[in-house]
Amino acid sequence: MKKHAIVTACNQRHESFLANNWYQSLVDNVNLADIDIVILDFGLSDWVKKAMPTASFLLCKSKGHIVNARYKELLRVVDKGYDQILMCDGGDIIFQDDISALFAENASSFRCVVEGSGSIRYDRAVVGRLASKYKKDVVKTIANKNLINVGFIIAPAERFKWLCSSMLEMLPSLDVWGFDTMIINYLLYKEGFVELPHKNNFIITNYWNEGVKVVHDVFLSTSGEVIPVVHNAGGWRVLRPVLGFGYKKGVNKLSVTYYLAKPFTRVANIILRLVR
Repeated sequence: MKKHAIVTACNQRHESFLANNWYQSLVDNVNLADIDIVILDFGLSDWVKKAMPTASFLLCKSKGHIVNARYKELLRVVDKGYDQILMCDGGDIIFQDDISALFAENASSFRCVVEGSGSIRYDRAVVGRLASKYKKDVVKTIANKNLINVGFIIAPAERFKWLCSSMLEMLPSLDVWGFDTMIINYLLYKEGFVELPHKNNFIITNYWNEGVKVVHDVFLSTSGEVIPVVHNAGGWRVLRPVLGFGYKKGVNKLSVTYYLAKPFTRVANIILRLVR
């Protein structure tokens, strides 16, 4: 039997969410019969590890921003013999239904969700700091494309090895912010990928035309279907569309950000286009 891994990275800042929401929703809703849970441990507390008894922890010593350092540490996971790996965020995602079938579908390719028109193009603010030998091709490749959300990517282990190595080669420093999205979008648009239905990484503010509703703390599509993976994305707390986001009772209230996301994103993208 082929063995797969679901991998995330976390530090103390998001450890409570990781244990009580990300992990709990994962073990409750996903068939993990042939899937290991691997946590890239950037300084987690001991209680967190005890709260996730079926996960394995890989102590990480790489310095720098965790969104970058996780790719350096992921290279240690890809050599452990896994067939497929899902690398996903651990501080703002919950699982509401089984996604284990994704590991067998299009198994030779990268699989990921392309964001909708609600995506804020942070890449425009940082592309000018990219090394000159990459800049022209990066801009040409991703300028007119919707962004791939890099918080949920599935691929064969060997393809992840290439992605991590290539990303780290292009990255100016592990300390910079915002480059991970831009570089991985560039690499995947050049390499090719299979686009997943966005219900498998539902970024709430990106799909204005479809909408979302919350019934008894469960996120549903407007047609009443349970959304398998819900992603309360946003670089800062004020940008996140759900208050009290999590996998438990008495949470998940749509915030004012959800309702203001459309005009805010348009204005933000105009500003970011000017600063490039």
